Amino acid sequence: MSTHNQFTPKRTGFSPSQQVRHVSAIDLESLRQSGIRMLLIDFDNTLIARHEARPSAAVLAWLERARQAGIEAVVFSNNRSRRVSRIAGELRLRCFTGVGKPALSAYRTALDACGQTPATVVAIGDQVFRDIWGANRSGVHSILVEPLDRREFLPIRLIRPIERLVLASLRERQLRNVG
Repeated sequence: MSTHNQFTPKRTGFSPSQQVRHVSAIDLESLRQSGIRMLLIDFDNTLIARHEARPSAAVLAWLERARQAGIEAVVFSNNRSRRVSRIAGELRLRCFTGVGKPALSAYRTALDACGQTPATVVAIGDQVFRDIWGANRSGVHSILVEPLDRREFLPIRLIRPIERLVLASLRERQLRNVG
């Protein structure tokens, strides 16, 4: 994944506002200065590897920096398991599970419950067709991260090659528009 740390205006379709390798690479101060007050963070393979019991030390430190910057981190997951809610509770994070991304209603519900508008929120995730597309459709900034673990459920493994093709096409289109 090519990494660009520049936070760009909201995108449409499948193109993220930003791409980074890991959540800890996201510049929280830049987001804060851009008016961002809340992060909707996918859980599995974004915040924590699917088979892990706790997030890494780098993620824990990044979450603490978000708190210090006045940015609320919120778990926003399609996963309905108790594991997600339990770990989010241990981390003192608000948590929405079984949200149904990329449905617009998922984002509207979370924004309404948290008292935010699309302009003050960034969605962070590892899946183009769920996390990024859903965020972009709802008017929320989107940041794509690389999945933490290559061991994934079969449906997700089948989608990954298509995601790579879409991202390559988007990069090629951007290069043509620049040149």
